[in-house]
Amino acid sequence: MNPIARRCVRWAVALLILGAVITIANPQIVLVNTNSASNGDIGLGFLTTVLAAVRAVSIPIGATLAGAAVVIQALAPDRAPAPAPAPAPAPEG
Repeated sequence: MNPIARRCVRWAVALLILGAVITIANPQIVLVNTNSASNGDIGLGFLTTVLAAVRAVSIPIGATLAGAAVVIQALAPDRAPAPAPAPAPAPEG
C-alpha cells in the first residue's frame, strides 16, 4: 500500500472513531459537567460548542480521508522496489 494512502487510512479511522465516541458519550459528558460545576453555564456552553464542532467535523473529514486513500492507491504509480544490480564479475587471474 502506498505510504500516503496508509497515512490517510490511519487518520480516517482515528477521526471516525473519535466522532463516534463523542457522539455516543456527549450526553454523559454534558451531564457530568452540569452536575459537578457550581457556575457551569459558561463552561457548559463552551464545552457544548466544542463537542458539537468536533462531532460535525470529525466524521466527514474521516470519510473524506478514506476516499482520498482509495483514490491515491488507485492512481499512484506502483512503488515496486527496483531490481538489485547484478554483481560484478570476479576478475580472472
